Amino acid sequence: MAFEKIDHQNNSRPEGKTCLLVYGYNETALNKIKHYALDYNIIELVHVTPTTMGNTLQNLIEHTEKPTFGVDQVDAQAIVLNAVSPQELNNFVINFKTLGLPNPLFAVVTPISINWPFHELLKDLLEEKAMIALKKKFSKNDSDRS
Repeated sequence: MAFEKIDHQNNSRPEGKTCLLVYGYNETALNKIKHYALDYNIIELVHVTPTTMGNTLQNLIEHTEKPTFGVDQVDAQAIVLNAVSPQELNNFVINFKTLGLPNPLFAVVTPISINWPFHELLKDLLEEKAMIALKKKFSKNDSDRS
């Protein structure tokens, strides 16, 4: 995956339906997240479940999802933001810790990822997280030797 620098001052939203796709949280946490999202004028929260995670992001956003079976469940918590400004994204992620919930995997829907099944995006995010942790571990070991 490619990363690009975010302009934290840019508050213009891209086209599309502004919403959150949320996976791996219980009802109490979902309610906290929903109220938190309202601070960013994100009104819609789509609760992705193990039976809907085989759908594409687009189907989930458009509520055209169907139950999917035979998809490996993923033990993770994730929040995927759609059609939010870079400024909203930055503030949402930074201030999320105030909820007292476990930090999720965060992602943003892109023109490419919108066609991915949710569970594939989740697996990709978990791989990235593991690679970043490994890179940090090796960087720390290298600096300890210096």
